[in-house]
Amino acid sequence: METDEDENHQLTPEGRFALWVIAFEIPVFFIVRVAGSPELALTAAISLAISMIALRATWNQHGHSWYWIAAVIAVAIEIFVNFHVPWSNHAFRGAALLPFAVFDYLIVYGCIKLAESAMNWADTAE
Repeated sequence: METDEDENHQLTPEGRFALWVIAFEIPVFFIVRVAGSPELALTAAISLAISMIALRATWNQHGHSWYWIAAVIAVAIEIFVNFHVPWSNHAFRGAALLPFAVFDYLIVYGCIKLAESAMNWADTAE
């Protein structure tokens, strides 16, 4: 008979990715919170998680230098947008934050896909 101790439990790649997201998200939340911007702390954590999800969706291109340049540009745009949205003291819940999350995802994913298209076009033009 097999017991629970005999089973070999392994984390799936998705589970490992979720742990990485949490591991990066928690320090960012607390750093921004301690820095004096409690309204921005949740937004920063959500933006980081969404950025990591978008980067994961395009991970097959991570070997190219243009991928990382596009990722840095996308995150810089996200930071700029998040600092210029007037976040108030009242709490946003679930569905109210969904449009911001989708917008963040489209920024990162769009920048990377735009860079990929530009690089493919440049390769075919030669």
